[in-house]
Amino acid sequence: MWKNKPLGGLTLLVGMAMVLAYAPFGLWFLGAASLAWLYVLVVRAAGWRQLVGACALWGFGWQIACLHWLPRSFYIDAGRDVGAAVFGGIPALVVVCIWGLAGVVVAGAATYKVKNHAGRGGVFISIWLGVEVVRSLSPFGFPWLLLGAAVSGWPVLAQAAAGPWGVFGLSFMVLALAVLGAEGVMAGRGKHQKVWYGAALGLFVVWSGFGVWRLAGAPAVSASQGALLRLVQPNIQDPLKWDIEARWGFVAQTADMMKTPGWPLVDAFILPENALPLDVERETAAVDMLRHGLGKNQQVVAGTVGRDEQKDGSWQYTNRIVVLGENGVESQSDKVLLVPFGEYIPLRSLIMVLPLPAPLKTFLQGRTDYTAAQAPALLTIGGQKALPLVCYEGIFMPYVKQHAQNADFLLNLTSDMWFTGTIALSQHAALARLRAIENHMPLVRVATTGITVVYDAYGREVFKLSTDQIITADYQLKN
Repeated sequence: MWKNKPLGGLTLLVGMAMVLAYAPFGLWFLGAASLAWLYVLVVRAAGWRQLVGACALWGFGWQIACLHWLPRSFYIDAGRDVGAAVFGGIPALVVVCIWGLAGVVVAGAATYKVKNHAGRGGVFISIWLGVEVVRSLSPFGFPWLLLGAAVSGWPVLAQAAAGPWGVFGLSFMVLALAVLGAEGVMAGRGKHQKVWYGAALGLFVVWSGFGVWRLAGAPAVSASQGALLRLVQPNIQDPLKWDIEARWGFVAQTADMMKTPGWPLVDAFILPENALPLDVERETAAVDMLRHGLGKNQQVVAGTVGRDEQKDGSWQYTNRIVVLGENGVESQSDKVLLVPFGEYIPLRSLIMVLPLPAPLKTFLQGRTDYTAAQAPALLTIGGQKALPLVCYEGIFMPYVKQHAQNADFLLNLTSDMWFTGTIALSQHAALARLRAIENHMPLVRVATTGITVVYDAYGREVFKLSTDQIITADYQLKN
């Protein structure tokens, strides 16, 4: 079946259909069907050349459809610079696509020569999950398209992430259903086909049943009595946030937003990543402007730029979250997992001596490197401990799991301005949503232009603010 047939174009399209599995669409079952197609091609490949070609085409379609927004993000982040998109975004997209499809090829190659039906399915699933785990251990892994993320918008099914396996448990479920369905298709009509389809149905019933059982014992979504947080979405557009003359106007605008009706009852005002694009330790006027009129116990939590002088007189920059109290900075935490080529240039000294095109070299020279912190510091906000997650950090399940053990809730501050108008906004928020279920604690997410959202400990959406709007909302933490 399908051997030696020209299925290249169709395989590419089936791979591209994976985009429908992820947010904002969330049709994970279409993703499972696309994976089943890939699995059949792997098993029925006429030779290694056909196998690698099928895996590469499917993988490329998957990656390019889901991550097509990358060049536009570089364009927006660089102040609508076409050169940044061409010489930064497109190379980044190519590298990420190759990195993603390589995992598909590895899983297919490991499965190809296994003849036992159950054995080959087990190999395919195990290798795929192994690749996902490895990619989740380093910022270079870019674990943006984990299969389990496709299920985050289905609260009942997403409960399977509550175990120690987290999102990888969801990926297993999607893969297992795809493999069982594909084996049923290849078995043809008869007893064996019924066995495979029956196994798939049984797995889905168990999966759904677990979620129903877990949510049955969950409290009401709004049942919270604790510190009152005000989430502030200032809707500042790139590159205006770095404009020296404009930023004071944005600080004043943010201060006005904080003091909308009900503000005296608020325990902490939560601002997004880079809400204060300045050095709060030295430019204290900004802090005074934000805190003017606030009570002595009211806090302001904001993303800012850390600027620390070193012994040799140089300056070290970090992506920082600060908690501002009556007397200034009460506590702070610096970002640990930096975005390669976004917040720093890996191997900069080596790359800059390469014979690169002049526009690309100019683009790289214009990027300031942030320094990564060794570990995050828990922040006390409204009397409760928060694990701060700056932007990209929220997509790494092992990292969050490691550091969230002594926290009461997760705080994800992000910019996401460079994702404006793309599906990346929803993809990013969907990944963060799973961290709430995995760690059984609320996740408060504040973004400059959106998506600002709160998920409870079961991953249920408490509320979500409209994107691209200047808006605030209050959320009461659970004691």
